[in-house]
Amino acid sequence: MKAFAALLLFVAVPVACAQTLPSNDQIFAALYGSHYSPETRVATWHCPQEAATAPDDCDSKTDSIAHIDLMLMQLIQIDGNWKAFVVTSAIVKSYTCHACQPPIVAAVFAFRDHRWQLESQTEGNYQFGTDGAPASPVLVKIGPKFYGFMLTLDAQAGGYAETEARLLAPAGKTIQTIWSGRLDEDNRWNYDPTGKI
Repeated sequence: MKAFAALLLFVAVPVACAQTLPSNDQIFAALYGSHYSPETRVATWHCPQEAATAPDDCDSKTDSIAHIDLMLMQLIQIDGNWKAFVVTSAIVKSYTCHACQPPIVAAVFAFRDHRWQLESQTEGNYQFGTDGAPASPVLVKIGPKFYGFMLTLDAQAGGYAETEARLLAPAGKTIQTIWSGRLDEDNRWNYDPTGKI
C-alpha cells in the first residue's frame, strides 16, 4: 500500500566517451592519498567515532581496513571542458547492523593541462547506506550546465519499506547535499486487512 510518492524533475545523464577516462588508481590516489595502496587496492580509512551513526559504524581500532569500490564514473563536456563525475564507497566487511553505513566519496575531476585534476569532493565522513551497503548513485542534470549526484537507498524495517534520496551538487571545492527526502513509503508487510475490506 503506497502512502505517498514524490516526483523529481531531474534527468539521468547518458555516458560520454570522447575523452580518455581517468584510471581507478588516479581516482583513488587523489581521493584517499597515502591511505590508498595501488598494489592491494586497499585503503586505510580513519573512522571518526563522533561521526558514526551507530556503534558498529566504527570498529574498536583507530583505523579500519577497507577495499574501495568505484560505483560511478561518467564523463560530461561542459563549455568544451571535460569533467569526470565519480562516486566511490568503502567496502567494510565488519559491518553487522541494519543502521551501518559505509563512507561514500562523491567527486568531480576536470581535465586541464593534459591531465585529470580533482576539482571538488565531499568532505569528512559522508555516510549514506544500510546493512553496510552504500546508496545507489546516478548522475543527474539539475539545470543548464549544472550536474549533480542523486543517491537513492531502499530500506526495510518493521514491515515498512521506503526509498530515501539525497541530491548532491558541487559548491566550489566541496560537494554538498542540496536536497534530501523520501521518494515513497510502503507498508504492505505491516498492513492487516482484517475487517477493513
